[in-house]
Amino acid sequence: MISLVVLNVLYPSYNFYHIKQTTVKSKEMPEILNLKEFITLIKKYESITIDEIKKQARKLRKEGYIFRHAYLPRTITGFGSFTTCTLCKSIKKIEIKETNIYLRYSGGCDHCVYEILNSYRCNEGPNSKTYNRIEDAGNSRQLLAAYKARARYMRQLLKTNNIVFDE
Repeated sequence: MISLVVLNVLYPSYNFYHIKQTTVKSKEMPEILNLKEFITLIKKYESITIDEIKKQARKLRKEGYIFRHAYLPRTITGFGSFTTCTLCKSIKKIEIKETNIYLRYSGGCDHCVYEILNSYRCNEGPNSKTYNRIEDAGNSRQLLAAYKARARYMRQLLKTNNIVFDE
């Protein structure tokens, strides 16, 4: 196992906060670079309608995609890919110049709301339940319910960490 000292020497610009969280007490909390996008995404999840989902599903079927393909949520909200996720993209534009391959392909998870507020990536730990509901939705109604559940979870995550925002 590589020590944190070695990692910090090899990659001085990378923030190992998520590793320090479990092994060493961190003195500083990293800056949340995508809080604005997180709040916007909550509002998007809450405003999605069944008609919007069905319309997009019909469009994708015409292009040859099947409903369960992860591309449907990706085209509606950017969900599920480092390259389309609004949260990842907002951080990625800041870290795109990094030479570390992990940083370029991770989307900068160490500065994401999920990672900072509960030490797990968007699709891990307690975040995975609502993430997987979106990913595994088999029809429009399940996908709509999954979006609404994700929005409630995201709001709760902010509330638990005393972050409030205006409606």
